[in-house]
Order: sequence, then C-alpha cells, then structure tokens
Amino acid sequence: MLEWTDSLTTGNDEIDNEHRQIFDKLNSIESAIHAGADKECLIRMVTTLLDYTYYHFNHEEHAMDCAHCTQHATNCAAHRHFTARLRGWLAVIMKGGTSSTLLHEIHAESCHWLMSHIKKVDTGLLQHSLVRSQRPVAT
Repeated sequence: MLEWTDSLTTGNDEIDNEHRQIFDKLNSIESAIHAGADKECLIRMVTTLLDYTYYHFNHEEHAMDCAHCTQHATNCAAHRHFTARLRGWLAVIMKGGTSSTLLHEIHAESCHWLMSHIKKVDTGLLQHSLVRSQRPVAT
C-alpha cells in the first residue's frame, strides 16, 4: 500500500491532494487484486485511475507552466509515457490478462513510477512555491 509522506509535498495543496487521490485509487486496485476482483471490476478501476490521471496531469502541468517550473517539459513527457503505459495495461486486462502475477506487476510498476515521479519531478514545484513565498510584497 502506498503511504503519503511529507517528502512528497509539492507546495501546492491541490496537487498534493490529487496525488493522495491517486494513491487511494492505486491502493483500492491493490485491494481488489488481493480480493480476486473480476475482469470487469478491474477494467472499471483502471479506467477510473486513467481518467483521474488525465485530469490531474492537466492540472499539474498547468500549475508548473504558470510557476515557470524548470521541470515542466520533463513532467509533460513523463505524464505522456505513464498514461500510455496505463492505456496499454488496460488493453491487456480487456483482452483477458487478469493473472494475479500480471496484475501485481502492473500495480507495482505504477506505484514505483508514481513515487519516483513525485519525488524527482513534482517536488520541483516546492522550490517555486518557496521562491514565491519569499518575494517581497509590493506596497
């Protein structure tokens, strides 16, 4: 199970909350896999995760662009790669790829990617948030 820690904070409360929502969705998928969920249930759950990542990634990319974050281009490319992976995994499940081993591999890779991505890229927003908070207020 994924657990949120302060080391994942981006300095943007909305983005951090959305990350927590993604954690919740991945944790629910893990629970469903352990419970032996059927193909249709897994398709719904992965589709929900994919839909939410589109929403979140769009929001996060906009926030990084507005903050002139140096990680913006890297972030956009990583998002496209990850959503392509999710679409691929969804296609595998739809074709009947619901073996426990495959599902655990998909889940583990998703969790690893998310944790790594947040720590290496998304936290770049924190630097920009801190810089903005230290700017003098115009009088």
